[in-house]
Amino acid sequence: MALQTVTIPRFIDSQYQLFWWEMDELVPLIVFIGVGIIFEVLLYAMIAGGLLMVRFSRFKLARLDGVLIHLAYWFGLLSLNKVFRNGLVREMIT
Repeated sequence: MALQTVTIPRFIDSQYQLFWWEMDELVPLIVFIGVGIIFEVLLYAMIAGGLLMVRFSRFKLARLDGVLIHLAYWFGLLSLNKVFRNGLVREMIT
């Protein structure tokens, strides 16, 4: 039995992208567009969503990968695993 070489994708854990934006950067724009359609202020909502998207993109570029998961855990929105369930606990007393 001979070993075969297998190509491994370089970006297997990368997020989906639309042009040069990742999906989590597009979410604020999409939400603002939806709210703008509902309240009939689409132009203002698109401008606000675009500005928020640019600010969020700059925030992500200045930090390490996984900063959003870290912030969600820190503010208690997400559990990391079975051991670290609550991010709002700042000290563990044993």
